[in-house]
Amino acid sequence: MINAVIGMGFGDEGKGCTVDWLCSLYSDSLVVRYSGGHQAGHHVKHDDKEHIFSNFGSGSLRGNPTYWSEKCTIDPVGIREEYKKLCEIGILPKLYINKNCPVTTPEDKLANMTNKTTLEHGSCGVGFFETLKRQKAMYSLIAGDLFCQSAMEFKYAEIQKFYDNVNTILSESFFESVEWMKRCNLITIVDGLPSNQSIIFEGSQGLLLDQNIGFFPHVTPSDVGDKYFRDEYISIDHHYFVTRAYQTRHGNGPMTDKGEIQFVEKEIFEKTNKENQFQNKMRATMLDLDLLKWGLDRNGKVCGDKTIVITCLEHLKVWSFWHDGQVFTTNSKKDFCVKIKNILEFDNVVMCDNYTFT
Repeated sequence: MINAVIGMGFGDEGKGCTVDWLCSLYSDSLVVRYSGGHQAGHHVKHDDKEHIFSNFGSGSLRGNPTYWSEKCTIDPVGIREEYKKLCEIGILPKLYINKNCPVTTPEDKLANMTNKTTLEHGSCGVGFFETLKRQKAMYSLIAGDLFCQSAMEFKYAEIQKFYDNVNTILSESFFESVEWMKRCNLITIVDGLPSNQSIIFEGSQGLLLDQNIGFFPHVTPSDVGDKYFRDEYISIDHHYFVTRAYQTRHGNGPMTDKGEIQFVEKEIFEKTNKENQFQNKMRATMLDLDLLKWGLDRNGKVCGDKTIVITCLEHLKVWSFWHDGQVFTTNSKKDFCVKIKNILEFDNVVMCDNYTFT
């Protein structure tokens, strides 16, 4: 069984908890990150454990291994730090990394944090976009390079020249993290996708941030939808398209403004979407079905069953959406979800209320 989890909006839809739920149904699944990289922040709760995943797949709390495809960036420093946090809660995550993954350095992060244009367009401040720009400029550093000491040091020195930035403390942290990765027996560099009968593809961001779908320049430089599967000739058995019960955006860029939404408590919304210096506060507004449908149409026709997953239902007092020039409002979560499923022409609908899927 091959499943794909894809966000429908501007990110923060609930992809992580959806992957975790699917891992409870398909316990032998390999979770595959196929787009984006370490800039993702996928929040998962399982039993008494809770974690925000950036460098590991969202099935890790259940023991599912992760494969990081060549389309994704890796951050050795971030991997090491997140691994320690997972170990502190009793999780030993297993990670396979494609040898061709672009590597993010401390210099990429610094360049990101000080690039006014990048920040204005919308950025997490962790060097993702800068890494890809540097790669295109031929100053390449990939995961396979990390295992040849001389090649890594030569390339890293040229990257420092590229940015005209040499910081000994940051360099030491980077090299220490790389050496740790080499010793860690749960992290493996591989040539390609490990063989597995069951796969869950975990998307990054959402369709409305896709570089070919979203609203330039406020997009992510990656394919977050089905283009990846079409390019790689991968047949998906079941698609799970995810949205919150309301529209969100964390970072700069356009949003729909069709009406106010009523939160049960604003603190519930803000708890897992904290303000940071690069993205500022997360904004929220009424769900715009016309925009979601437009994004789905731009994503293209998909094969297999198609389910819409609607998360964060517990955040709202009443449930409403904008469609075809008018607002639909109801006091019933079920009516709200079924109506959306029918309008957007999905085969099935899954409701997520307080991390419980029905």
